[in-house]
Amino acid sequence: MEAQKIIKYLDKKFSPKLAANWDNSGVQIYQKQLPNLLEPINKVLVCLDLNQKVVDYAVEHHFELIITRHPLVFSSLVVENKQKKSIFAKLKTNNILVFSIHTNYDASPNQNLLKIVGEKLPILKNRRFGQDNEGYYLRLKQAVKLPDFIKALQAIFPNSSMQMNLIADGQGFVEEFYLIPGAGGSALTSLKLTNTLLVTGEAKWNELVSADDFNNGVILLGHYMEEYFVGDLVSLLTNAFERELIVEGFDIKNQLINVEGRK
Repeated sequence: MEAQKIIKYLDKKFSPKLAANWDNSGVQIYQKQLPNLLEPINKVLVCLDLNQKVVDYAVEHHFELIITRHPLVFSSLVVENKQKKSIFAKLKTNNILVFSIHTNYDASPNQNLLKIVGEKLPILKNRRFGQDNEGYYLRLKQAVKLPDFIKALQAIFPNSSMQMNLIADGQGFVEEFYLIPGAGGSALTSLKLTNTLLVTGEAKWNELVSADDFNNGVILLGHYMEEYFVGDLVSLLTNAFERELIVEGFDIKNQLINVEGRK
């Protein structure tokens, strides 16, 4: 199957028009010569981020296309090449195409975040929010105790690195909350949130300080919370091209470990 057929399918599901202006979703240009989208693709590897382990696995097992959540190249190739020279070289030598689906995935109605949350926390109402529609406001069908809410989050986002601020810890029940994948702490100030609960991956210290000033609870799961992307893309591509592609996910693992209780 030609690469452009796969990309056309993914662009229909996760339109590039939904991507944020600062984002670099799509075909990743990591060499001067533009990639040939007419190249045949038989094996696709899906991952959260592209690192040396992913590339080595792709080379060893003969994958022609890698789909990532986070772009391989965010700024200019000249700058990034200094840090990722080895990765670029291996991709070029082995003729591996890289395609990223980032903020256009978050903003698309075809991603599965609502589904996996709703399986553990039944949702009454939801609406999009954020400059790029990257987040959800969610109201639950029934308020749940905070310990049960935390258990549900741990089941939805397994192996996440959970932390919370004191205000979140003081909540007895949770009936509504804001959910933003990745680094969504800026929503606390950009949306002027007050007296609410935000669940996201990461937040800066000044954003947490601001949360305290405006009585906002914050639960941080770490950026690895976005690992659900991998299973979603593997399922979509397998169902769409069952007889034409071999699709596999690669887990880069949570890059942070819990040190509590270690000696």
